[in-house]
Amino acid sequence: MGISTTELWSNIGLCCFYSGQYDMTITCFERSLQLADDSNTADVWYNIGQIAIEIDDINLAQQCFKISITVDPDHAEAYNNLGVLEIRKGI
Repeated sequence: MGISTTELWSNIGLCCFYSGQYDMTITCFERSLQLADDSNTADVWYNIGQIAIEIDDINLAQQCFKISITVDPDHAEAYNNLGVLEIRKGI
């Protein structure tokens, strides 16, 4: 079919992650970022941040959410997760 979109690669990356295929996860998100434009780059970084939380890499997660907000200052989910991470730090 030849369909290749940012959303497709992000979703495949998430599927690979949750099935334990971590090497494929990285490849998929790299491809997703290559295809991303201003309308969806923030979402890709948000998804990478979500994965970072899952592997307990809080610093990476914070960086990803900050990039997401830099790209899209209205990305509410990224702001929310940054807040949650700040609360976790205080515990």
